[in-house]
Amino acid sequence: MKPTYARSPAGAAGPDSPAIALHALQKCAVLGGWPDEALWEMSSFAEVSRHRRGALLHRRGDAQSQLYVVTEGALEFSRVLPDGRTYVLPYLPPGQAFGLAAILADEPALFDVRTRAETILVHIRRNLLKDFLMRHPHLMASIVTGLSRRYCQLYEQLEVFSMMSLRQRLARVLVQLAGSFGQPAEEGVHLSLRISQDDLAALTAASRQRVHLEFRQLVAEGIVISTYGSITIRDLALLNERAVARDSGNPLHPPAQTST
Repeated sequence: MKPTYARSPAGAAGPDSPAIALHALQKCAVLGGWPDEALWEMSSFAEVSRHRRGALLHRRGDAQSQLYVVTEGALEFSRVLPDGRTYVLPYLPPGQAFGLAAILADEPALFDVRTRAETILVHIRRNLLKDFLMRHPHLMASIVTGLSRRYCQLYEQLEVFSMMSLRQRLARVLVQLAGSFGQPAEEGVHLSLRISQDDLAALTAASRQRVHLEFRQLVAEGIVISTYGSITIRDLALLNERAVARDSGNPLHPPAQTST
């Protein structure tokens, strides 16, 4: 039997919210392949919110009450390690979602989540999402595929990082940022996010002092240009070569992130 989808009226989040939500859901990687009717129904009870840079969405251990889809901006997932350092996952760009795994598993949030820039989010409340999936269980296959891919990528990230030198980790992080937030510029690929050396230290799980020395070397070699947190990569191909792990001959390609 062909599934049917309800078309309930839009919520009170604003007159443009249903259109913004529908566009975001259509672009969301983990929902790829869903019928338009399913996305239309989901958009009818989705909400849209706008956040300033640095806004805290929730802390590690909080109940995961909503599924979020990034429409514009970026999100940072971090946690404080036992030694006091902060570990940060690759920033989540537009078109990606998070919160799905915790909602389905009834588990609390695993990371502190903050906005990295002015950010627009589409979010769906936990109870509404679960009710929707109970009505349309055939959509779960694509969710399982997306979540499995994401956790394989996270495992690979941890495994490769443990074998890489700081120079390789820094190159890898910059290549990933270029893949998610790079914009063509006259001098190369410009990162639309402002990235400090403290940020790079957190992303590479290293001290700021060590990252500063390695980053200065990249600048001295003309591979990157940096001005007050603004980074342009002049030679992405060479940086990609630097990011290759010692036991691998394949160049790094920025990961196709999916929801968590």
